Amino acid sequence: NAYTSDFANVQADGKMQFYGFVKGTYNGVKEQYPAFKIFLDIDKGNFKYPDLPMAVSDILAKINISSPSSDFNDMVIDIPQIKLNLGDNPFNARFNLTTPISDPSVDTDIKGIINLGDLAKAFPMEGVKEMNGMVDANIKAKTRLSYIDQQRYEDIDMSGTMRLQDINYNAADMPPVKIKDMDMDFNPRNVALKNFDANLGQSDIK
Repeated sequence: NAYTSDFANVQADGKMQFYGFVKGTYNGVKEQYPAFKIFLDIDKGNFKYPDLPMAVSDILAKINISSPSSDFNDMVIDIPQIKLNLGDNPFNARFNLTTPISDPSVDTDIKGIINLGDLAKAFPMEGVKEMNGMVDANIKAKTRLSYIDQQRYEDIDMSGTMRLQDINYNAADMPPVKIKDMDMDFNPRNVALKNFDANLGQSDIK
């Protein structure tokens, strides 16, 4: 959605470094793929769409995606930091993924509050009639898929909470969604859904 008709008038400032390469042969039949690398560094970024009232500010992001061969299992996605402010609410995250095919290894930390009403004021969203509510997340996870499959809970580092409150989402071609309250706890053994109270169209779900 970045390349909409008003994209040329988006107000933006800050510093950005970007580089990358794609090198090699693509052959879908032989499952042969080129090596590639993408690096993105944003510092003190801000942007605002001309017809929307709210800006996204203080963007700090470092993103490094590297796939050195045709084997996607060698690919590494490293995002040591993403930080931004949407309205009065800061959002921080980091993410690292290795061996994504054979045994995905994830190390991530997500912390922040997202006001969906502010999100709708900052990003153009075609077909969305109404969107508001609060998402509050504070989640840490460091594990491999094999640890979960083998129930090696002592090797899993996972903790945190996520809560959704007063969510209203009404978009074209789908029934309206309302989530009055959803409260989740994360630990190495399970994800506990402590409370869920929602409406999907005319259906109540609790």
